Amino acid sequence: MKKNDKGQEINFLEVMPIRYDRIPSSLHIILIWLFFVLTFCILHYQSYSSFKTLSAESKSLNSSLDKAISLLGHNHSDAGKKENNLRVVAISDESLNLNSVGFSEKLLALSENYNDKVWYTQISFSNKDKSLALEGDTISTTELNNLFSRLKEAPLFSDFQLILQDVMLKFEIDGMPSHKFRITGLKK
Repeated sequence: MKKNDKGQEINFLEVMPIRYDRIPSSLHIILIWLFFVLTFCILHYQSYSSFKTLSAESKSLNSSLDKAISLLGHNHSDAGKKENNLRVVAISDESLNLNSVGFSEKLLALSENYNDKVWYTQISFSNKDKSLALEGDTISTTELNNLFSRLKEAPLFSDFQLILQDVMLKFEIDGMPSHKFRITGLKK
């Protein structure tokens, strides 16, 4: 017991009782510790498996790049590899197998037959109707006719009966007339 300033005795056990039910038991402490250890182990395993996956993908990409570089005829010396990794390499569609990932062959054919003065604003392919519709703008009707001729000769579009429609003046861009066009096609 202790006396306060006024000389009164204070029993701290009565004034501030200890609540033993609020103190965590050793079992609770062990369970909390196990929870944190297991959480850490799970996070470590996830990061390790992600690292392994990325490492495998990196090796696969490096082998694909080495194959593509060898197809292009570049040397395989260490200096050559460092130099080739620093420069952008154009690789053919066959070496990357672009179509195996589901990219549309029709869009690839359109990208191979492009013109800087002709651009598409809407592209529509219908497998059900076996039709296509291309809408866009051009600043040169001559370039549009050249593009139209190349599309008709393209192997993928040779089965379509293509028609160039609706060539009309839309507005002027930097003093040059802009024309709106529509190319439609039905499979023969």
